[in-house]
Amino acid sequence: MKTITSVEAQNNFWALMDGAMRAPITITKHGKPRVIMVAYEDFPEFGQVSISELSKKTQSNIRESRKLPKSAFRDL
Repeated sequence: MKTITSVEAQNNFWALMDGAMRAPITITKHGKPRVIMVAYEDFPEFGQVSISELSKKTQSNIRESRKLPKSAFRDL
């Protein structure tokens, strides 16, 4: 699952919506997961996934994003 910051989400809302049509996107604020954007058609599928499973996936994505160079966050 792709992860982006709330600032990126605000600045690229239409692209975010397009991306969420292909795959769910986690939106973070202050480095913590806050929201998952998912296509309407895919929403019932998420009702079958446990919160702990989503949390594990989100935490994994955050750990991966921390491996990015600090320059990737310069404009945020």
